[in-house]
Amino acid sequence: MGLNRRLVIDVGMSEGNDTEFYLRKGFDVVGVEADPALHAGLEARFADAIAAGRLRIVKRAAARTAGSSVAFWHDTREQGHSSLDRRERTAQDVEAFQVATIDWAGLSAIAGVPYYLKIDSEGGEPALLEGMVGTPEPPPYISAEVQTFAPIELFRRIGYTQFRLINQNIWPGVVPPQPPREGVYVPDPKRDNWSGLFGRELPGTRWFSFDEIKEVHATIHRLWTYETLITGWMDCHARRPEAIEAP
Repeated sequence: MGLNRRLVIDVGMSEGNDTEFYLRKGFDVVGVEADPALHAGLEARFADAIAAGRLRIVKRAAARTAGSSVAFWHDTREQGHSSLDRRERTAQDVEAFQVATIDWAGLSAIAGVPYYLKIDSEGGEPALLEGMVGTPEPPPYISAEVQTFAPIELFRRIGYTQFRLINQNIWPGVVPPQPPREGVYVPDPKRDNWSGLFGRELPGTRWFSFDEIKEVHATIHRLWTYETLITGWMDCHARRPEAIEAP
């Protein structure tokens, strides 16, 4: 399948607030959620969208390769910290599951290459991105949480040339643009655990080259290290030159 400009792939649905936002904006969605503890709730929340064929939920861990089984750690105290990485959690903090994997080829075969791909998998982002290197038609827009510089470097290797770093702490105070620049106007997104706006609706106007965003990321990292007022976490958004074309 080729590019589907009415599609968003949401890797790391969590409780589903991002997916709801994309659906309300008029996009179809393929949602990917590895945490088995969330599947029943997501299916109930989005029963109408699923029945209408606007949402497909993939109960897999997005990874470099498909067809394997990986350990997933459900954080019983704070679901948002659940991930493929056990980190330093104690046995009382987590519930372990074995989850099958899906790769980029499998995801893009479901409904086509999306207009926008959001990846927020608590450190699992590089694994999926590594499997996208060499893909002939990446999504026009992409974003990933950046705990390290690795996702940005992988964006470059996939073929992205323009970048933005967004502090995720800004979203409670950001008003979606009216008239909208992506899909339908949504004045009241659910902002808890929301990844925010995307594509042409990102606040600000400047996109950076790879060398520029590398310097910006290094500066932010130094400020974090020095324990200044720079707090929160960052998502990196990237686009291909042809993304400037309206969907």
